[in-house]
Amino acid sequence: MSRQLRKILLLITSLLAFNTGKAIELMQIPLEDGGNILYEIETTKNCAFVVDQKIKITSYEKSGREKLDFFERLYFEVDEIVITSQKVELQIKAASNMVFEFENKDCKLKKEVIIENKRIPFNHINVHYKSSLGTPVLADLSFCQQDNQCTKIYPYELKGHLPIYELDAGLGVSIRNNLRPGNESTFLKNNPILEPMPVFLFRYGNFFLDKDGLGTALAAYKGALLLGTLRYDGEKFKSNTYDERKKGIFIGGIFKWNFLQVQYMRDYIDHKRGEEVKIILEHEFRPWNNIILKPRVYAQYWNEIYNNYYFGVKPHEDSANVYTPKSSLNWSAMGRVLIHDKRLTYVADFGVKFFGSEVYRSPIITKKSELRMVLGVLYKVF
Repeated sequence: MSRQLRKILLLITSLLAFNTGKAIELMQIPLEDGGNILYEIETTKNCAFVVDQKIKITSYEKSGREKLDFFERLYFEVDEIVITSQKVELQIKAASNMVFEFENKDCKLKKEVIIENKRIPFNHINVHYKSSLGTPVLADLSFCQQDNQCTKIYPYELKGHLPIYELDAGLGVSIRNNLRPGNESTFLKNNPILEPMPVFLFRYGNFFLDKDGLGTALAAYKGALLLGTLRYDGEKFKSNTYDERKKGIFIGGIFKWNFLQVQYMRDYIDHKRGEEVKIILEHEFRPWNNIILKPRVYAQYWNEIYNNYYFGVKPHEDSANVYTPKSSLNWSAMGRVLIHDKRLTYVADFGVKFFGSEVYRSPIITKKSELRMVLGVLYKVF
């Protein structure tokens, strides 16, 4: 059967579906293995959409028709939808700035996708995947009309949970006042502290390595995202008087929803560095296309085990100043500026952190607050 004949039969089937009140196809999204995700909706006999209904989503794979698996639900389930008798607007979980619009005009289906206020008419969707390390990732997607004129969209134009890959790597420097002048650790001796640090962002499908740590996306629902992650973190300290306090591996999760983030991290390996809970409010502004401003405030809880390990003083360290702190609540006000210039991104992160009384009462600590700044530059490798 020729391609043109298949298109004619598909058009006839759609028209018959409209007129008989059956489910009609809205669109198909191709999968990496040759299958596709099919979106269908019920109509009445006069071609109107049935308002109070759910979009039917089916995964067609080589093994046949199946329900969506975990990762397909993460990307392809409908996140938001508005249905009237003549129009359907839906947004899938994969991209928060991409809205599909389907309009019924004289029993014919008009399809458009809206990306950042740019309207693109389409008849079908082509998706180009790249696969290595066992994970398919998005290379690009095309919205094509019946005459095969296509508009190509790249992953960097979309926001959300799309299965993409990217690597930005560079160098930065952390500048902050020294709260513990007796610290003999490399780069932590002077005041202010100037500490070089790697700056990077790596993402491959669901997996990431960035400021959130090393982890993977676990679930997404209506704009919310749950991450599982681990970090190498802690308040490093080394001196001739006190025992060395080392960084360690903390394991936990991060919940993100709009401007809210909730993080829980704990030392599950050595069981001596305690746990941390952080609640962050962060909002993003884009005064220009290439400049992003992110002011944020956060509250941070360190439990008694954490504070004892990093800020406590034992009898054999200083018998005259033994200190056993309890849990504490710290807070901070920060701001981040990102400037994109072709393949380069310039980063500035600055602000102040205020420590709880259980921390700054420690004989090791000399100040109640810390001014901090991170300056860096990243190069987009791919």
